[in-house]
Amino acid sequence: FYSEGSFLGYRWFEARGSLPLFAFGHGLSYTRFAFRDLHIDPGQVRVGQKLEVCVIIKNVGLRAGKAVAQVYVSRRRTRGGNTVRGLSTFAKLALQPGESKRSCMHVSLEPFAPAQGVQPGQAYDIFVGSSSADLLLRQMVYVH
Repeated sequence: FYSEGSFLGYRWFEARGSLPLFAFGHGLSYTRFAFRDLHIDPGQVRVGQKLEVCVIIKNVGLRAGKAVAQVYVSRRRTRGGNTVRGLSTFAKLALQPGESKRSCMHVSLEPFAPAQGVQPGQAYDIFVGSSSADLLLRQMVYVH
C-alpha cells in the first residue's frame, strides 16, 4: 500500500507540477530527433474502439541512433483541467542521420477512463514525445 495512491513515479511529479532531474522515458543519445505530423485515426472514437496514433520521427543529428516515441493519454474533465497523463504505449525506431520514419501505435482509452468506463461525450488528450517531460505533440479525441 502506497500513501501516494496511483501517483507513483512520473505521475507524482506531474500531479505536483514538479520536474524531475530525469523524466520518465528520458534516454541519452549521441544524436537528436524531431517529432512531427501527429495523426490520430479516428479523430472521434466510439466506445470500445481503439485509436491508431501515428507520428513521423526524423533523426536531425549527425549520428545514427534509436528514438523512442511515447504516447500518453489524459482524460479531460467536464469542469476544466485534465487528469494526470499516463503512458499508453511506445515504439522504438532506429534511424540514420537525416532519415525519417512513420511510427503507428494502437491506443485504448479504457485504462484512462473513470470508474464507469469510457462514455459518449468524454474527451481525451493524446500526447506524443520522447519522455514524460518532452511531449511536444498533442491532439484531442472525442468519444461519441
